[in-house]
Amino acid sequence: MKRLMGKIAVAAVMVAAVVLVAGVVSAQLFPPGPGPTQTPSGATAITSGPGDKGFPAISGNTIVWLDNSTMSVQVYDAASGRSMAIPGNSTYAVVSMRQVDVSGNYVVWTGLSAATMSSDIYLYDTARGSVTPLTNDPVYQALPSISGNFVGWVNLDMATGRGEIYWYNIANGHTGSLLENASINQIFPTAGGGFITWLDDRRASGHADLCWVSLTKGDLMRYVASGNVSSPPAVSSDGRWIVWVVEKARSPVLYLLDTTTEKVQQIAGEGAMPANPAVDGNYVVWTDYRNGNGDIYLYDIQSGQERQITSDSAEQMFPDISNGRIVWMGNNDGAWNIYSASIGGGAQPTYAPTYAPTGYPTYAPTGYPTYAPTGHPTYAPTGHPTYAPRYSTLMGEAGNASPLIEMNSSAFANGTSIPVRYTCDGDNVSPPLSWSGVPDGTESLALIVDDPDAPGGNFTHWVIYNISPEESGLAEGLPRERDLPGGMHQGNNSLGTTGYIGPCPPRGPAHHYVFHLYALNATPDLPATVDRAVLEAEIQNYTVAEGVLVGTYGR
Repeated sequence: MKRLMGKIAVAAVMVAAVVLVAGVVSAQLFPPGPGPTQTPSGATAITSGPGDKGFPAISGNTIVWLDNSTMSVQVYDAASGRSMAIPGNSTYAVVSMRQVDVSGNYVVWTGLSAATMSSDIYLYDTARGSVTPLTNDPVYQALPSISGNFVGWVNLDMATGRGEIYWYNIANGHTGSLLENASINQIFPTAGGGFITWLDDRRASGHADLCWVSLTKGDLMRYVASGNVSSPPAVSSDGRWIVWVVEKARSPVLYLLDTTTEKVQQIAGEGAMPANPAVDGNYVVWTDYRNGNGDIYLYDIQSGQERQITSDSAEQMFPDISNGRIVWMGNNDGAWNIYSASIGGGAQPTYAPTYAPTGYPTYAPTGYPTYAPTGHPTYAPTGHPTYAPRYSTLMGEAGNASPLIEMNSSAFANGTSIPVRYTCDGDNVSPPLSWSGVPDGTESLALIVDDPDAPGGNFTHWVIYNISPEESGLAEGLPRERDLPGGMHQGNNSLGTTGYIGPCPPRGPAHHYVFHLYALNATPDLPATVDRAVLEAEIQNYTVAEGVLVGTYGR
């Protein structure tokens, strides 16, 4: 229980989230906590009574959560104290993490059909009291998120466990997919400020990378992780901040990304055990297990100070934040209930909300216009004129900005075309590389070059390791031999040969060739035959800084 949500098997969680509703109408969300305790100091209990309520989300004064007793979505106005249940006509709300969200007057959630047991995404307008299904097909849809007019969710293939992220624009009714390659698994979308953030396994490295795309401009950014993501990302309502948790050296690390400067830093104090963060304005909240049970912590981005919001023996988890108000689920009275507190520490006004699952206007999930998940003409990431992927590196050390190694080549600038000489259409020799900013304590460097746009998935062009930290670059045209001067070794590329193999894409749009440089606090002891997978598995817990250089090439 102590780190239940910190260890996430991505595909398993998505499948469980969809099928959880079957047979759990009377079940508790989690086993009981340590027994009844008082309401956390400085907090207000929004709900009470029998049955579990959990997984809250907040936008302004509107708080939403999932009620396990009625399998419904509950909506609460913190300004007036009024509450209501969104009714489901022959549908049940999926009671699990990230299955309900709110922004302004809109609520989105995952509903499961009692007749077909398939799930769809629903949209509720609190101003009009109307419900609209955003999907209507036999595939499983889950994990919706909303910000402004944009909704994102995952289309889940139950047979393979792979996810594909879709978006919907409330203002004009347009929808589309963000998937560029059928081999990619996309998971945990979060909307904020016109962006959608998610995780995907494009690099086939065993690690999910953080991605975000502007739905208005089409620009995509990726942060390459050397550790395992253990909690999904969250993005602020203005799109500036993104937070997520990565497991490094068997410990969870909370990262904060400023999308305006593209800088990443590690936050949370010594001994922190973070999970399930949220961010809004200048504040980050998360569940922390450093004291042996889940407590809610707050980080002030401007001052760099953190504060413990709850401190008792009862479990507190899944916080969200908006406009200085925090909400979370806590097990203080033997059942899971929703609590609220202000950043200033004062409790929110106490009301006695009532729940009325019936008596509200109902809706019929059938009869609405359906949408076509594939072939939709309104959004085509591949070849889109403003869709220009940019690659950056994720790294962070406690309390400091990311130690990023600056990489360059005298043959091409970052983001520009690689000269023919270094491709299969020319001399097919390795390009000259240089770098600076290798941190103190580095024992060796490793380099991996890949093509994430390759038709068959990620294609490895070069693997080289045991590079001395005293080196500031690599000369052009290294021989294709395992052992090189200075103790360097080369591994196998995706063709199974040793050393560098140049870009050789099929006819069509230019591919991106990503040069990843890793600074390690160890020198890997590897067998004679090494490929990318072997090297990445060896260095994942020893990487202290990274650098990235991207070149393009098309034919």
